[in-house]
Amino acid sequence: MNPDIYFDVIERPVTTVIDDTVHWSDQYKALIRPDTGRILGVHSKKYKMVKNGHAYPLVDEALESADINTSRMTVNDQLDFGGARTIRTYNFPDHTIDIGGGDKVCLQLKVTNSYDGSNAFGFLFGGYRFICSNGMVVGTSLARVKRKHTTNINVEDLINKLNIAAESYFDNEPMWKKWASTTISEQQALDVLLELAGGNEDGRLYKQLIPMWWKERRTLGATAWALYQVVTAWSTHTTSRTRENAGTALLLREERVRNVLPSIEKLAA
Repeated sequence: MNPDIYFDVIERPVTTVIDDTVHWSDQYKALIRPDTGRILGVHSKKYKMVKNGHAYPLVDEALESADINTSRMTVNDQLDFGGARTIRTYNFPDHTIDIGGGDKVCLQLKVTNSYDGSNAFGFLFGGYRFICSNGMVVGTSLARVKRKHTTNINVEDLINKLNIAAESYFDNEPMWKKWASTTISEQQALDVLLELAGGNEDGRLYKQLIPMWWKERRTLGATAWALYQVVTAWSTHTTSRTRENAGTALLLREERVRNVLPSIEKLAA
């Protein structure tokens, strides 16, 4: 069951008690979730809160008018740190790239918002691989759109950006198909995995990635596509240490994957 992302958030002045005397700050305010009493963030007085209840319905409205088929769309919500961060993931099965051999990837959209200032309201485009439920990180400049925290969200602007980013998603089709037919050496694969692991050959991550590569290599062959599956499987299926930050940890892993995509592209150049 998806969590309720439309909970109320209120603003209250920041106070402190010194020697039994209450002092009020005229520079900062706290964002509080009244149903749990949790403080979601502390900001300057100038900070403009964008509520989930304002932002996400506008995204849904934009999707209704965008050139994206939403008839079989699925939606999954993730709340981190008690609601301080929100990630809503949309999958669009009617926008699918067929890599071949039964391997299919559909368009995926992630929309982020936060009350703690960690994420601006915005969205990232990628793909969803049906076979292994991998989140396919897309490395194009149109993969992400961010906005400053402002309540002035223009639906027409959202529609335009959604259309442009969705079109750019299909630009990946010839590249992914080329990766699927490009054979790479063991050393080339290990070099990319070592890059993802931060160059630490003795680290736990590098040792974790190697058997993942061997498994994908047996299934898909020693290809750039198989290597891509390894790094996206790591980002998608690695378990966060706490439930509090599962969605945020996933975004950080996906960013690391995005940074090594140019190395995979070079292998198939």
